[in-house]
Amino acid sequence: MDMLLRAPQSGLKFREVPIQTVYIDGNESSHFNPIWDSARIYFVFVRFLFSSLATSAIDFCVFMLAHALLGKLLFSSFLGRLIAGTFNFVIGRRLVFISGGTWMPEAVRYAILVLSLMFVSNGLISTLVREFGIGVLPAKALAETGLFVASFAMQRLLVFAYPKGPRPSATDWDAYYEKPFKTASVTRKITGARILSWPHPSHGSSGSWRERAIDP
Repeated sequence: MDMLLRAPQSGLKFREVPIQTVYIDGNESSHFNPIWDSARIYFVFVRFLFSSLATSAIDFCVFMLAHALLGKLLFSSFLGRLIAGTFNFVIGRRLVFISGGTWMPEAVRYAILVLSLMFVSNGLISTLVREFGIGVLPAKALAETGLFVASFAMQRLLVFAYPKGPRPSATDWDAYYEKPFKTASVTRKITGARILSWPHPSHGSSGSWRERAIDP
């Protein structure tokens, strides 16, 4: 798309030529599904966001309850992390990343990730408190927010790296371009108008590609 938009600026001419889709080497189809695969890319982060919020709520509630009953800070913190971490692992494996890998290696990798992020978080909190004079609670909020994206990326790439389920059905690209997705009728008009609005090299700043096309 960027090449099409830059072509008129560079003085290049282009025209639309219909072609036929030809597959070779036995690769008779593509396995990209525009709707399903796009949803898998974007919605997994939304699911991770909600699971993280639920995990934080469980961690806080367990910590407050254990501390109210036992009065032991370290044990209450450990118990909250243990229960919330177990919940996060199960939900992440089954509902967020929908992993098809073996659960034991994933549990080991998840535990290593949690411990690593915990040490990094503590280091960030200590630095913010000591060097910048920020309170403990605001420092914790800043540190955990900064590590949120890192946690998502590492869980998807390292912990739950084997998606579950059958491969998406093949896409017939000839049929797709003959009858594209409904929004394509709108996006193609916008893109086409943008391309045709560029000044034609032979017309200077006053002429456009549309004028060139209808000018005999």
